[in-house]
Amino acid sequence: MRRRVRRDGRRREREAAADGVTGRYFEDNQEARVVRGDEDRPGGVAAHALSPESADRLWEYASAALAKGSPRP
Repeated sequence: MRRRVRRDGRRREREAAADGVTGRYFEDNQEARVVRGDEDRPGGVAAHALSPESADRLWEYASAALAKGSPRP
């Protein structure tokens, strides 16, 4: 039996606000600030997580892992 999940108005607003948004990180419904790792405040997104070069390296590594089994970096 499927349970029905009632969606409140705030959830619909959040989903509508995020519609079509990609490549961004959010915390508490706000775009996350970029952190460098030497800050005392918790939260944020690391700069390397936004790097297209890092994303390409991860894609290549993951593709190789799936193709061969266990690649070495």
